[in-house]
Amino acid sequence: MNPSREDIRNLLLGIHKVVVDASMTGSMEDSGPYLADMFNKCLSVLTEQGDAVASNLFVTIDRNKAELDEIGAAATLLASYLKGPGPEVAVFDKTREKDN
Repeated sequence: MNPSREDIRNLLLGIHKVVVDASMTGSMEDSGPYLADMFNKCLSVLTEQGDAVASNLFVTIDRNKAELDEIGAAATLLASYLKGPGPEVAVFDKTREKDN
């Protein structure tokens, strides 16, 4: 069974959480290659599922060169993309009368 977009998004948010925890505590400094591999796998699955936007906007992470912060940022951005559009922003309507 293929993972859903929500499954992938949750994994990416988990990557972000690990990176934040590592930054705050100084632990898990050696987890970069593993987290980069996990990010790359998420991106690969999306590409295999035909997500052309993800494959065109996001690039794989070099597991040997990426810093934890870079991995966390990439995971957060991809998770944000998978969330889809946010709530509509209210637009000021000039024709609406003032409340007095």
